[in-house]
Amino acid sequence: MKKFLLFIATVFLAYATAYYTKGKEKGYEMFSLKLNLDSLFNQTFESISTSDYTYTEGVDAFVAGNYSQASEIFNYLVLQPSPTAEMYYYLGRCQTNAEQNQDAVLNFEKAINLNQNYQEAYFYRGFTYYNLEDYDKATADFSQAIILNPLDKYSYYNLSLCQENKGQYDEALQSALQTIEADSTYAYGYYQTARMYFEKQNYLKAYQYYQKNLKLEPNDQYALLNSGMCLNKLGRQSEALDFYNRTIEQYPGYALAYNNRGYLYESQKKYDLAETDYLKAIELDASNTMPNYNLAHLYSAQKKYANALDIYENILKSDTSDVNAIYFIAVCNEDAGITSDAYTKYKEFIEKAEKSNANLPDAEKRFFHLKKILNK
Repeated sequence: MKKFLLFIATVFLAYATAYYTKGKEKGYEMFSLKLNLDSLFNQTFESISTSDYTYTEGVDAFVAGNYSQASEIFNYLVLQPSPTAEMYYYLGRCQTNAEQNQDAVLNFEKAINLNQNYQEAYFYRGFTYYNLEDYDKATADFSQAIILNPLDKYSYYNLSLCQENKGQYDEALQSALQTIEADSTYAYGYYQTARMYFEKQNYLKAYQYYQKNLKLEPNDQYALLNSGMCLNKLGRQSEALDFYNRTIEQYPGYALAYNNRGYLYESQKKYDLAETDYLKAIELDASNTMPNYNLAHLYSAQKKYANALDIYENILKSDTSDVNAIYFIAVCNEDAGITSDAYTKYKEFIEKAEKSNANLPDAEKRFFHLKKILNK
C-alpha cells in the first residue's frame, strides 16, 4: 500500500514557539492514505487488453511500484481505439508519482470527461492541484469527491488542508471534524482538528484533540510535542515539560523538541538549561533558524551581545533575504551601545522589509530616535 504525502516539512509541523516570529513556514508532514483502489480496479477490468499490453499488466506494475513500466503501458493503451476512463486515470497516477503534475491534470480531466462520476479521478486531480499549490482548484475537486462519496474521510481531510492553506481556518476546522465523523478511528482527523483549534488559539480544545490522536497513535512524535505546546500556552508548564521530555526520550534526534523545551526553560529563567537545549537543537538541525534565533535572543537578554551578533550575522549570511536578521542586528547593536551601526542597520531593514513585517513599526521608531541622537 502506498502513502501519499501532501506536504513534507517536519521542522514547523509542531507550531514551535519562537520569540522572533508569530508566523510559521508552510509545510506539515501529513499523509493522504487513498488506498485499496488499485485492487478494486484490478478486479473490475481484468478483461481489458490489447495485442501488446493489457490493462491488468499496467495495474499490476502500478501496484508493484513500477511506475515507469506502468506509465509506458498506459501511454500505449490510451493511444488505442476507445481508451477507458480508468486508463487515463492510471496514467495520471503514474505522472503524479513522477511529479509530472501538469500532464497528470490533463489525463485526470480526460478520465472525468469519460466518467463524470469518477470520484477517485476528482480526488487525485485535487491531489495534483495541491502539489501545484492551486488550492482553489484542489478545493473544488475534493469537494466534488465528497459529493460523490460523502463518507470519504480522505477527501474531507485533504479539503481541510487546502482550506488551511487558503487561510480559511473555520472551514478547515469543520472539514477536519467531518473527517472524524467519516471515520472515528482515523488519527490524522484528530491531528488536523487539533492543529486548527491551535490556529484559532483554542489551546484547550487543541490539547484535547491531540490526546484523542495519541490514544490511537501513542507514539506520534508530533502530537506529543504539540501537546506540550498547548499546555505551555495554557500556563501548565510542568505538564508541558513532561510532554517535551517524553518526546525527547522517544525521539532523541528531534531538534524541534529541544528547541521547544529550551524556550520553556528560558521562560522559567533556567538559562543554562535553555542554552544547552538550543545548542542541541542547532547541532541536530543546523539549517533551522528557529533555535539559532532563540539562542541569539537568549544571549542578547543576558547582555552577551558579541555572541548574539555572531549568530544573527551567520543567519543573514546563510539567507540574505532574511530581513528580520538585519532588524535584530540593529537592536543588538543599539542595546550594546553601538549607535552608529544600529542606525545603519535600522535604515537597511526599513528599506528592505515589506510593509506587512511586524517589526517594521518598531524599527521606524528606533531609527528616527537614533537619527536625532546622531544629528543625521
